[in-house]
Amino acid sequence: PASCDQRHMKQAGGVGVSESAKRPARSCVFCGSTSNLTREHVLPDWLTEIGLDLTPSGHQFGRLNRVPRQWSSKPFTTTVKMVCATCNNGWLSALEGAVKPVHVPLIRGESRRLSYDDQALIAAWTCKTALVSLLQHSQEDRLGGQGVPSREYTSLYEQRERQEPLPFSQYWIGSYDGDRAVSIWVTPFVIEVVGAGSPPDIPSGYAMTMALGKLLVQGVRFTEPTLQIELTTTWGFLDIWPPTDTFPWPAVGAVTDEVEAEMNRAETFISQTKGVQVS
Repeated sequence: PASCDQRHMKQAGGVGVSESAKRPARSCVFCGSTSNLTREHVLPDWLTEIGLDLTPSGHQFGRLNRVPRQWSSKPFTTTVKMVCATCNNGWLSALEGAVKPVHVPLIRGESRRLSYDDQALIAAWTCKTALVSLLQHSQEDRLGGQGVPSREYTSLYEQRERQEPLPFSQYWIGSYDGDRAVSIWVTPFVIEVVGAGSPPDIPSGYAMTMALGKLLVQGVRFTEPTLQIELTTTWGFLDIWPPTDTFPWPAVGAVTDEVEAEMNRAETFISQTKGVQVS
């Protein structure tokens, strides 16, 4: 939904001016255009064509170290009106078209050898989808901490021709054997010195965990590049970004709902830098 429309009036030169009238026009979060805003699906409707369960799924998001807001919705129907037609029908549509033939067999649990391009597409699509999912919150909520910096969206737009995730990121792939057909979590985290006491209140980045059918992808993006550290996962998932090799999928054990819950809370990362941890 859009930000709350305040109906009260303020006096300006003796004339009542509504707050909504003074507010700048809504613009595309990616390119900044204010013309022809369209509804972008949080999850593309082509996912309804491959046999996934359409039972309403739960979502939650909140500020760092705060109780999150929770809600549910029917998968693949939620849209956000914060993307212009040029972006929606241009580079975003191209990304969906490129990733679909890669995603479909993985979602169905079919074996596939993942090329370097496949891995980049999966990571880029996860990054884009996680960012779009956050637009379900009002602008007021997002500016108040239930979102990521607006620069995340414009940066992805600026590199739209590359079909890669944002820099200062890592992504892993695994397989999922839980009960939910779809799950998207975006969790802020901080990098802190072990034993330093209370963790910082300003996020160092955010983790993205996405389950679609049998496919599980997790990524981290450091919004403070100077705090980037190398991470691995407790389950030994395979790295897809930055890509290091081609490999067959699935290649490791499938994750249960209990393990996915830990991943959703960003609790399965292992720091490769001595003396610091993810919190």
